[in-house]
Order: sequence, then structure tokens, then C-alpha cells
Amino acid sequence: MNNIIKSPLSRAIFAASCGVAAISANAAGNTHQILDPQEIVDFNSGYDISRAEFTLIDSETLQIDLIPYGVPGDADGDGDPDASSNPLISDGPGVSGQEVIVMGMICNYTGGPCVPNLDISYFDNTLSAIATSGADVTANLTFQLIDAIDNDGKLDTYRLTINNLSTVRAAVLGFVPTEVTFGSFSFSAHFDDTQPDDFVPNADPSTGEIVCESVTLTPPDVIAPGTGTIGYWKNHPSDWPANCDLTLPGSATDPNAFAMNILESSVRGDKTVSLAKQLIAAKLNVCAGNDSVCIDQTIIDATAWLQTYPVFSKQRNWMGAENYHETLEDYNEGEMCAPHMPREEHDHEAKPNCPAGKHVHYNREEYRHRGEYYDRD
Repeated sequence: MNNIIKSPLSRAIFAASCGVAAISANAAGNTHQILDPQEIVDFNSGYDISRAEFTLIDSETLQIDLIPYGVPGDADGDGDPDASSNPLISDGPGVSGQEVIVMGMICNYTGGPCVPNLDISYFDNTLSAIATSGADVTANLTFQLIDAIDNDGKLDTYRLTINNLSTVRAAVLGFVPTEVTFGSFSFSAHFDDTQPDDFVPNADPSTGEIVCESVTLTPPDVIAPGTGTIGYWKNHPSDWPANCDLTLPGSATDPNAFAMNILESSVRGDKTVSLAKQLIAAKLNVCAGNDSVCIDQTIIDATAWLQTYPVFSKQRNWMGAENYHETLEDYNEGEMCAPHMPREEHDHEAKPNCPAGKHVHYNREEYRHRGEYYDRD
């Protein structure tokens, strides 16, 4: 019986998939594509790959799409990936039975032979990723047969997603290299002797050996949302980033509720409240994805100061914390390493005792009004 074994990705060398890109002079961006001609001409096989597309979504996530000429998982070309209409071709549900997908990855590839140090297999619709060192990194990978191209409800793509690239790299290598080099990629689709082997890129015609193509990727530029002021975050609790650690001294039971209580409270000359307001806004701005290199240490220092002088302790003197307050305020106003988000009039706090609808932009210093202090929003 002429059974076609589903092993089209059987030595896929993913040298480009194990870490944050080292930016090089010839870096083309966060995507790369390898095209391959159709080898099986009798029918459109789900294991005759037309192209491989790499997308480095961010520094920790690599997506690899393998697009065949036929339907993914369909060995006999009848359009059904779960059954065969040809008694000579085995075609079980998905990737099962005699069907298996095997891939190889090189982490920290620096040239030389395409010998993987991470073996990935998809067998009986179950993914496995084991390093040559014995480390199991399966939990960091996903493999899908999906409709990703035209959303017509028909499968068209094999998608391998590698998450937590730095974790995978460290597990495979046993260390975290100071420089990560994206290298080469290839994979082969092996059928029985009556069908041509499918290599992407094509194998060396003289030796039959796998050919590695260089793949260089860099993470895409991340557009920061911009910083918000204490007034913005008070007025937009629904925009607070999930899982943002807003813990402050005294907030162990419900940090978010405690933070909102601080933002809604009048300062009344209490430096602890004034500082805590700016600290909360800064934490939210960092959690939202803004650059924090210029504010990280100040957040640590301000938090430590509030350990000594807890929020609402009616501290009338700065006791060395004025610089923390000013630095946090500058950061929240977009005057440091992260720009400010577009301003909207309703994001400003209303000045106490002002007519309805009237708002105020307070000065750099705290504004004293009828015996109370208010921070600029």
C-alpha cells in the first residue's frame, strides 16, 4: 500500500526562534518569508508547503506560519484533513495515526551545521518540545491548524507559536547568552518514495542535504500609550492595567481600592497623600507600557519613604521626599522618558468650590485654596 506519511516538517531548523533579536546592520524588521515551489503536482497536498512566514510579535513571542498548497492535515488532497477518500493514502483526524510533524530548532545559532538542540514534534494532535539537554519546554509552545489567511472557515495554515523566548532559550542552552543571534531556518516534508521530498528552502541538489536560509528578525517598535496624570487615572479606573501591583504600605487587603481612595482624597497639606497620588499614577503609567528606565529607582525610593511615613499620617514636611514627588510628577506629565498621552478636558479634576463645569490646571507647586492643598492633576 502506498501510504503517505504526514511528516512534512520533519527537520525544521528554527535557529531564529530562541530569543530577543540582536539588532544587526542588515536587520529587515520583525517578519521574514521563505517561498517554496509546489513539488506534488498530482494534487494539492496539505504537506506541500508553499511558504513559511516568521513574525516576531515582540521580544518574547515568535509566530511561525507554514502555509501549504492544500489544506493543513489533509494528506490525500481531498480537502478533508480528518479522513481519506483514497485507500492508498492514510489520512487520520488532524495529525494522528501515521501522521507526525517533527521540527528542529537551533537556539543561539552562530553558523555551521544545521543540527538542532530542541526537537519539536506534533503527534496524535499533541505537541512536545524537548531539548537535547533533556529540558521540556512544551508549556511555552502552541501548535495549531487554523484559518489565518482569508477567514473563509477553511484551514489554511500550520501555526507554531513560541512564547517566553528567553525562558525557552535558557532551558535549552542552560544559560542566558549575552548576545542572541538569529540564524537559519529550514524544514523538510518527507513522503514515501513515490512522492518528492519537500524541503524549504529546497535541499542541495547534489547532496540532498538541508539548506539553511538566514533569518534575521528584530522586535517591532512598541508605541507607548503615553503617561496619564493623577486626574486621568482617578477618572478612568476602567483603564487601569490588569495585574498592576499598586501595593502601598497599608494596602495589603485591596491595593486597588486603597489606591483609588488615595486618588479621591484631598491632600490637606499631608505630604504622604501628595506623594502617594503621584506614585500610584507612575505605577499605572509603567504598567500601561510606558518606558520606565527614568522612573524605576524613584518608584522604589518613594515606596520606601512611605514605609517610614505611611499614607494619611498627616506628615506636613517632606522629610527628604520632595525630589521624589517632583520627579514622579514630571514623569506623569510626560516630561521625562515617556511622552504624555493626548489630553482631554474632562481628565482634569474640578477645582473645589468652582462653578459647575469649570476646571483648573494647577501650577507646578501645590496649589493652596482655603487652607487645603491640591496637587496638579
